[in-house]
Amino acid sequence: MSNPETPSTPADTRSRRFYHGTRADLKPGDLIQPGYAKKYPGNPTKSYRSREPLRVVSEYLDWQGHFPGVIQAMKDRIAGLEPIDD
Repeated sequence: MSNPETPSTPADTRSRRFYHGTRADLKPGDLIQPGYAKKYPGNPTKSYRSREPLRVVSEYLDWQGHFPGVIQAMKDRIAGLEPIDD
């Protein structure tokens, strides 16, 4: 597999996928059901979606949040985009 620090390309995403943005008290073995928040229609960030539930296998404990400037840059990049209604 490629270096984990290198962004994935469509050719190698099947072996390594991370789902983020879910805040919940999940334990290994729990399932995350497909769906989305009604306040975020469409798919403005072009994120991956799942048709089937995802099984939680572990918790990543060493994650560090983005710096405020990085978060603002992300928001600026998608500001004004029309949602994809799929």
